[in-house]
Amino acid sequence: MALIAVVKVPSPLNSGWSIRQWADFVEAFDQKNYGTYTELFKTYLKYVRKICNMAEFEKFNIDPRSLTGLTSIVRMIQRTLETSSTDLYQIRVRKEFKWNFGEDWAGYFFDLTPIAKDVGVSLAVWYGLEFNSDRGPATIAVGLHVGKTPEAFARISENLRRNPIYDIRTEPEFIELRMYEAQFAAINNLPTKEEQLRDLKEFLKVCCEELLRTMKGQKH
Repeated sequence: MALIAVVKVPSPLNSGWSIRQWADFVEAFDQKNYGTYTELFKTYLKYVRKICNMAEFEKFNIDPRSLTGLTSIVRMIQRTLETSSTDLYQIRVRKEFKWNFGEDWAGYFFDLTPIAKDVGVSLAVWYGLEFNSDRGPATIAVGLHVGKTPEAFARISENLRRNPIYDIRTEPEFIELRMYEAQFAAINNLPTKEEQLRDLKEFLKVCCEELLRTMKGQKH
């Protein structure tokens, strides 16, 4: 049995259910070849996109002179978050949160909730593009805020280690896991949005797993 929803629906914790959106269906089927039925599938997927009012996003290319590139990457960040819950954690995007965007950042806050009850509490996390020139070149980052979990924040702040995937910048109420400049440039130059989405998901996955592992006190 399967359940496909038009909007994001959180899966009940420890239920064994996995609830997907029609966007997941489109993504899974769009890149495959179905032989003589390929055109039929593509026509049906166009119908699904129209009925579900799916916003198309393009490959992003960060250009200080272009609003289009910023819009594309924000849409891709949202898509990444909406399709990145795993068996270890759930992600709930705070789409209307007023601090998703600012003078030098653009992305989305989300609740990172571990599935296992012994791991800890939900964390208030942000994922997006950081472009404050005082902190270096624009890059993708995952930010952990102290929020309502000061004990978990303190444990992570003290024990989180650097990783080949990200660098760490810390402030009293904020930890930022920053994608290295070379890695961001490589993603920025990928030829398709599908490849960019894949690498954005992988970066997010590594960061989320490290945050939860550190909160629980596990060692590598």
